[in-house]
Amino acid sequence: MTIDERLEALTQSLELLAHQRTDSDARLSAAAERHDREMEDIRREGRNARRRRQGLDEKITQFAAAQLVTEEKLQQFIIR
Repeated sequence: MTIDERLEALTQSLELLAHQRTDSDARLSAAAERHDREMEDIRREGRNARRRRQGLDEKITQFAAAQLVTEEKLQQFIIR
């Protein structure tokens, strides 16, 4: 193999590596964007779940208070 052939092979190898690097960078960028979107979706789902739980907790508190009032009224009714 002559020096010119070696130089040509090296040049082709470097061009291939540069192309592969560009492809890898593009895939990495796309993966990072997808990760960011998925993390935002996870955060949004977490916030929504917390809001639903808070609403349920409030309803349970209301039902518990109503139960206490009902029990007190029942006791007063029984005592009479």
